[in-house]
Amino acid sequence: MKNANLNTVLFNAAGIGLVVFLGGYMVYSALHTETVAQCSARYGDGQQFSLQKGEEAFSPIDLQARLPSREWGLLENARVVVDKNSAFLQVAVGPQNNPDDTKNDEDAEENGKHRRDGVGFIWQPHNLRGTHSGCLTYRVFLSKDFGLEQRGTLPGLYGIDNADHVDVPALEKGFITRLGWDRGGFAGLTLKSPQSVGMWIPAKGYTWPVNRWVQVEQEVVLNTPNKSDGIVRLWMDGALRLEHKSLNLGASDGMALSGVVSDVGYSEAGGKSARVTLSAFVVQGQ
Repeated sequence: MKNANLNTVLFNAAGIGLVVFLGGYMVYSALHTETVAQCSARYGDGQQFSLQKGEEAFSPIDLQARLPSREWGLLENARVVVDKNSAFLQVAVGPQNNPDDTKNDEDAEENGKHRRDGVGFIWQPHNLRGTHSGCLTYRVFLSKDFGLEQRGTLPGLYGIDNADHVDVPALEKGFITRLGWDRGGFAGLTLKSPQSVGMWIPAKGYTWPVNRWVQVEQEVVLNTPNKSDGIVRLWMDGALRLEHKSLNLGASDGMALSGVVSDVGYSEAGGKSARVTLSAFVVQGQ
């Protein structure tokens, strides 16, 4: 009889211990998420979009000559500056102090077009050919007078068969991402794919800081054809701020990442005149 009571006590104690363990594990899981290392640390050697030759900075004309035909604003709104042997791309955004701006805007509207803000170009590094995933790294400095009241865009990775389709309203296959900020300065990225004409994915309430450098890393993992298992991640200042899984990025058989869409500026009217400074991009693929 005593042995039976002892076995009952031990059985109950084991059951209580199991409940406590499971409860503690659930609380721990709720408070702790698995840490994903920054993509630059997990990928191999990268390719850099050079902004200088030796100690001499490239001129906007030099940059323009190295890029495909899809480009705007480099001659008018951009310059390369060199500081301590490092080169940076400085972009003027918003209304510029040009007396002809109003006239140009009126002419553009008469022709059914809108004046584009900042700069825009695409870069297709050869090391992304045939890759299933990619990592884009650069630093951003928003001037202290920067206006975050209006939405804006920054460089992001893309993957489409035809670069001429970067600006089409809807994609039949492939994807385009643009980092940036929503009204109020909330960080995140927009995703264009066959399932989305421009879905905004926020970065966990993180707001873009001004008047200091911010390190950003974006990772894109293509989906398996006909499956929704693609991944997009974004690190800012070394912390994972955005992770979106189960995405259909429009990948088909044989599709690979293409490069960087570097559209820098406000995406709607009303932004303040300010500057965006970018370090040279580094792209890694695998």
